[in-house]
Amino acid sequence: MPRGRRPRPLVIQPADLAVLQQIVRSKVRPAFQVLRARALLGVAAGEPIAAVADQSRFDPASVWRLCRRYEKQGLAAVTVIATPSPKMAETSTMPLETEAVTAGMT
Repeated sequence: MPRGRRPRPLVIQPADLAVLQQIVRSKVRPAFQVLRARALLGVAAGEPIAAVADQSRFDPASVWRLCRRYEKQGLAAVTVIATPSPKMAETSTMPLETEAVTAGMT
């Protein structure tokens, strides 16, 4: 008998189902879109989130968040690249360090 809470089912809209299947079969779509579509289809088919996460190389929490984003945003959850929150952008020093290293090379 499974432990823990019963998983929240993911219902994919009929119009979105064909699009997600097409994205999974695509040879030209970005890999992140294919992996997200495959994860959504797996959860909707009743696979445990942990199993889908292992197959998709995602953290289980990421799969859970992807499912919740799909419920709110639809297909945009699969196709749109997430942007960092404004707070993260303010505290990030990575571009400045990269520019300093690049400037020293020329």
